Amino acid sequence: MAIVSSLLLAGNNPFIFQTAVGARTIKHRPVLGVFAQAYESRYKTEWLWFRGRSKYLWLHRAFFLDSTSSITSPDPSLRKIPTATSKQVIEPQLARLKSAINFSIFDWAQMILLTTALIFVPFILAFLTSFFTPTVGLSCRSMTFLVYFLAQMGQVSLWVWVLSLTTISGTGILHSPMHRSQPGLPTLLSWLAYWSLAVLFISISIFTAIGGTIMQLSGIYSNCLCALPIKYWAIRYSDSKDTYVMLGSNSAADISAAHRWWMMMGCTATGFLAVATYFGWWYQSRLRGVFKEVAESI
Repeated sequence: MAIVSSLLLAGNNPFIFQTAVGARTIKHRPVLGVFAQAYESRYKTEWLWFRGRSKYLWLHRAFFLDSTSSITSPDPSLRKIPTATSKQVIEPQLARLKSAINFSIFDWAQMILLTTALIFVPFILAFLTSFFTPTVGLSCRSMTFLVYFLAQMGQVSLWVWVLSLTTISGTGILHSPMHRSQPGLPTLLSWLAYWSLAVLFISISIFTAIGGTIMQLSGIYSNCLCALPIKYWAIRYSDSKDTYVMLGSNSAADISAAHRWWMMMGCTATGFLAVATYFGWWYQSRLRGVFKEVAESI
């Protein structure tokens, strides 16, 4: 996430925008009385989790305002398109942009595939390494990775669902399941469903990410119960051979698993990181070139 966000052409300093629009600086109250903004600006940067959604909504609001203002605007710079009845219809200024960013099914599939890959590949590498480290099976570490991945995919699905239901009314008001902006039972149920699932997924993500790291560093995952696969926990006090674990930390099975799985997964993770970084650098360089050409053509 840190690498991907650093490669995007999105500045974290709102003072640049404030200087561009010539707005005055105002001081914001610190969050919880402790966390203050790093920059003195009247504007605030959007939370990283909501930047994509914020850009999406801003574009749709701009399209809406452009389509409504072009009907009554006397601006002669707006191009007129002759129709079959010889009437003059004013084309919205952002019509070409809107048609250019409308996603087809292939575009949506490509975007979902890339997004899922950024989440799935690190998960599957960590999961396989933990799963096949003796004792082989689903246990504490591998279960932590699995639960975290499912929570992240739940959050992504929830955000996609919210965006699909977000609309802009004829008066320019934004309607979303995140806010009870409309009366009625369906709106209430959508609002309750969103916040219930959002709190659930976020809580699970925080617990598995931070709590799992703490349990790993503090040695909780090194206990005998975590050395057993989950399917044997119910019979851990029996005399079955499946409930016995190796107390040594460097057995022959561990060494074999390290040579096979740890090296392979580590090399794959390094290669994936290098490829993702390269494509991010290429994407950033390409956009910088496009922006430069557009700026020089103005």
